[in-house]
Amino acid sequence: MSERPNPPAGVGLADLEDRYRVVIDSLEEGVVLQAADGSIVDSNPAAEEILGIGAGDLAGRNSFDPHWRAVRPDGSDLPSEEHPSMVALRTGRPVSRFLMGIDRPNRQRAWLSVSAHPLADAPADPHAVVVSFTDVTDAVAIQEALAQREADYRLLAENSSDVITRIDGDGNFSYVSPSVRTLLGYEPTELMGARAAKFVHQEDRERLAEQLPITVVTGRNAIAVQIRHRDGRFVWCEITGQGFDGDGREYVVNVRDISERKLVEQRLAHQALHDGLTGLPNRTLFLDRLAVALAAAGRRQTRLAVLLLDLDRFKVINDSLGRSLGDVVLGCVADRLDLLVRPGDSVARLGGDEFVMLSAEVSQVDAEVIAQRVLTSVAEPMRVDGHEAFVTASVGIAMSEAGPAEESWGTSVDEVAAEALLSNADAAMYRAKALGKARFAMFDDTMRAHGTSLFDTELALRHSLESSDLRVLYQPIVALDDGRVVGAEALVRWDQHERGMVGPSDFIAVAEDSGLIVPLGHQVLLQAFHQAHRWIDHGSADRPFTVAVNLSVRELSQPDIVDRVQAILESTGARPGSMCLEITETALIDDSSAVRTTLDELRRIGVGLAIDDFGTGYSSLSYLRRFPIDVLKIDQSFVQGIGVNRRDTAIVAAVLDLADALDIVSVAEGVETYEQLAALRELGCARAQGHFFAPAGDVADFDALVAAAGTAWGTAGAERSSRLGREPQRR
Repeated sequence: MSERPNPPAGVGLADLEDRYRVVIDSLEEGVVLQAADGSIVDSNPAAEEILGIGAGDLAGRNSFDPHWRAVRPDGSDLPSEEHPSMVALRTGRPVSRFLMGIDRPNRQRAWLSVSAHPLADAPADPHAVVVSFTDVTDAVAIQEALAQREADYRLLAENSSDVITRIDGDGNFSYVSPSVRTLLGYEPTELMGARAAKFVHQEDRERLAEQLPITVVTGRNAIAVQIRHRDGRFVWCEITGQGFDGDGREYVVNVRDISERKLVEQRLAHQALHDGLTGLPNRTLFLDRLAVALAAAGRRQTRLAVLLLDLDRFKVINDSLGRSLGDVVLGCVADRLDLLVRPGDSVARLGGDEFVMLSAEVSQVDAEVIAQRVLTSVAEPMRVDGHEAFVTASVGIAMSEAGPAEESWGTSVDEVAAEALLSNADAAMYRAKALGKARFAMFDDTMRAHGTSLFDTELALRHSLESSDLRVLYQPIVALDDGRVVGAEALVRWDQHERGMVGPSDFIAVAEDSGLIVPLGHQVLLQAFHQAHRWIDHGSADRPFTVAVNLSVRELSQPDIVDRVQAILESTGARPGSMCLEITETALIDDSSAVRTTLDELRRIGVGLAIDDFGTGYSSLSYLRRFPIDVLKIDQSFVQGIGVNRRDTAIVAAVLDLADALDIVSVAEGVETYEQLAALRELGCARAQGHFFAPAGDVADFDALVAAAGTAWGTAGAERSSRLGREPQRR
């Protein structure tokens, strides 16, 4: 560049310079001709634009004008001797792509990529320099942003509790963040270049290799794997990743500790399948194990036994020691049962005071021996918080059949068989209780038939409740002083299509066990209250007339029973004083404080209360003192022996004297003969009911009886009514 080329033939020097000027001026790159003293001799328009100087204003200016403060890439001032033009002049060699910044007159900084080429008549004596430069401000800004972003990411990676790693195309670590020290115990340098997969648990490697590429692409579906700690143990971690390079062979992988979450999941899974009090398996886990055991027994052609035990009268323990100590007793029972099972067998708590055991590969004789051991172990005394507690158990045994279970649609064959076997053991347990408790009973076909009958009865009863097949009959209650009808007891019957009219002994127990007694009782209350309103409002009573309705233990325990009775009174228009609710002695011992509150509220709304079948349950004179009782109904088992059995007669006499002393109305149930009636009159009994007077009948029958005998609210038939109960009559 120190010599100008000769112009082409026919082209003058001036023309050539003009052509060069056109080329220079058309460049987007700034070009400046600078003298050795730093003054600018010439420039193109791009240079003026880049440097922020008006057209034609660069010529004569010095390159080191303070208006153009030059800075290094780090922002510090660039001395004039380090300027590319001065270096080129000083060394006589060109300078290429030197990055520097200048502060323009408008105070905006521009970053320039500068090249300088010295001009000299002799190689060692340059007299000027051509400086060309390109505005790279935008590129520098992008580079700075990328550098800042990288610094930010590195800061995050090195301070994150998660481990950030980069894995190259060969599956080796190319970067590991310092948090690996805390999570896995390694120094980052230990892992650099190591194969990542070898630290993953062998069971998880194949799954991770399959799922990680999907996770990298989708950004979803974190992968839970176990990673080996430096001390040899495995830590549960969650893996997520994203591609690092364009071809997707290099990954950035995030590793997060999820050990605590896994512990919570395991704890929740354990709680879902185990009893919270005893730690034993619950019903769900037991049935699962039983299904597995049944499948194994089917393959081996062996039998297994299920022993279901229920603690006898455990409520007494809870009531006497309190529920917290009752829980201690349950824990002791669980520990004793756990010691009795063989390895591979199982014991579980089904809930409440019910436990169940599974014994595989046993005969019926073996199962009976195990049951006896259970009874003996449970019956041993327990020390509970300074108290000595005794408890017995009733055990039901059910044996599986040898061979595979029969096929079943829609569910696992062994699951169905497991449920059936547990149900059989439950039926056998109730047989043991019925036989006197503290013993075991073996399930047999008669129990199966009985269970099927109960199931069929419950199903039919449910349908009957919906179709209103229940009938309420009324048995008259007679005043023994004048023989007039002073009330009625509402008695439910089931009008079943296949069997005809079914008595309460055939379905009330099923209704109690299934909970159907509550809607059934509601229907009876509704009908009886409505009928009481009809009888009372259509007569002119000269003495009270009362309709009595039985209230079961379960109904009495319903928290809304008082509200429901009040609602029925309002909807039917029945007078509270004309209604009497009969409860058994059993209801009074279940929870005396709660029962007392309920009975007090019933009395507050004006309803009468009676103890039914007095003398057959857990009779206690304290009931008569503690509870607001209006009527005492003497059970027919005592009435049957009156005048025949001296003890029965004495008991009835004592009860009547007690009722009279407490101003409680006495009613004798089940009167069937004139002799019984005469004896009751002589003993001072106020009222009676039974087949001697009339069996329970529908409303029409009852109205006909009252019309014929005379009523407490009318005078027609008074002469006939005066004889009612004074002469023997046929049933």
